[in-house]
Amino acid sequence: MSKVHKSPEVAKRQLAQGAIGVTCATVAECELMANAGITGILLTRQPTSRNNIVRTVALAKREPTFATVVDDPLAAEWLQDAAAERSARVRTAVDVYAGLTRHGIEAGKPALDLAKQVELSKNLKFHRVYGVLRRRVSHARLARAEKEVPGGSLRSARNRCFSPPGGNACRDRHRRQHWNL
Repeated sequence: MSKVHKSPEVAKRQLAQGAIGVTCATVAECELMANAGITGILLTRQPTSRNNIVRTVALAKREPTFATVVDDPLAAEWLQDAAAERSARVRTAVDVYAGLTRHGIEAGKPALDLAKQVELSKNLKFHRVYGVLRRRVSHARLARAEKEVPGGSLRSARNRCFSPPGGNACRDRHRRQHWNL
């Protein structure tokens, strides 16, 4: 995840250890990684300015493993138009809301409609559905989770809902809610 370190050298080490790619928050970070020979780059914020859309399409044209996200039908149209103008094909993931208010289309029909729009676009190639479940939680959410655990404490609710991968019923339920298209 180069969004944290922004270093091509660290990204290369991550890839050498088995990472399948790197995520970047800005087009500039993506360009930096691509210029260093990194492949499998995912831009995790949809490009919406004309400048960023043009740079995203240019990067997709020169680096076929690069992908970006969209969470808005209009942004997908803009990306499609720019890609068509430049005879490019852009791998595009649909960013589904997963608990943060900053980005992501609503799960369900809106996400499915956007995925269909991307898939039917001549110059966009549907890559996948993308969403990140953050481990941030408010005290109110912990209190609600605690009530779901019979006889449980705040600690047991926290452990039930926010423990690492592997048999976590609460996490799996949330994942099904957010990814159920």
